[in-house]
Amino acid sequence: MQKLPMIQTLFAFSLGALTIAAVEPATANSCAQFTASDINVTYDPLGTQGVSQVVQPINLRTTRGGGSGSSGVIAQFVDWDSNTTLRIGSRGPIYTIEDGDTVVVNRYSAPLLPNQYFAHTFNARGAGVYESIHGLQFFIDPGQDIPAGVYDETLDVQYRCPSGNPFDHSYDRQSGVLHVSVNVPSKLIANLSGGSTSGTLDFGDFRDRVRGAMVNVYSTGPFTVKIDAGNYGHMILDGASHPDRDARIDYGILFDGFPVKLGNRMHFQRTGIGGSGFPLVAFTNDIFGKRAGTYRDTLTVTITPTAF
Repeated sequence: MQKLPMIQTLFAFSLGALTIAAVEPATANSCAQFTASDINVTYDPLGTQGVSQVVQPINLRTTRGGGSGSSGVIAQFVDWDSNTTLRIGSRGPIYTIEDGDTVVVNRYSAPLLPNQYFAHTFNARGAGVYESIHGLQFFIDPGQDIPAGVYDETLDVQYRCPSGNPFDHSYDRQSGVLHVSVNVPSKLIANLSGGSTSGTLDFGDFRDRVRGAMVNVYSTGPFTVKIDAGNYGHMILDGASHPDRDARIDYGILFDGFPVKLGNRMHFQRTGIGGSGFPLVAFTNDIFGKRAGTYRDTLTVTITPTAF
């Protein structure tokens, strides 16, 4: 009876980048100016964010400008490059910004959308004193299948200060107020069918000289697979001090249908949060003339996310 255990090893790399966005000041005669701290979050579809929502408070401040005597301002964020769905970048996660239960980010230019803005009442009478705007939060829902990478978005703010004139629908816009960066790390989860990370390919009495297992891989990015063997492609008879030809059985390996050259890396594209199965098959040569006993070797399968 032969036992061929397989050991799977994982490594994970997280990549990030820091982007500094310039803020375009509002016009000199505008009634308000805004500044915001950058939002930098990690979104791991295979980790915590696979089941829980990302929630990040927005640190937004405003100052009363010199262009209006208004005591307050109403405003909303604008994502100019999202056509149908609000995304970070063009391929990043879907997000939203809310003030309580109100969504305060849209995909279009002014006028401000009804019931889709936040409001602030100025406390200072004069201009030039920054005041914090509270209650704004940034959300990314869980379970999104996003490729590994760093996704960036810079949002404008469009706003107006009510003047008391019901016919006054004028507005101002300030560019580059809020910069958002989302890092989706290159990670993977791998296991055999059933969830184990080790197993045995048992050839029994070698009447059937082919045995296989399914390797499942869930990955946010591309990865490599490397297979090593303790006895370099030979199953050795237990207790044989000198494994001559009658004390060893040669075998070959296929992974995902391709012949495996031990120690070499094979490259694969990301499988996403749904994962993919890769058949691992071992096959032996003829056992005619081999000595009786138990033959074995150990395979180590190393699956590594590809850095980029």
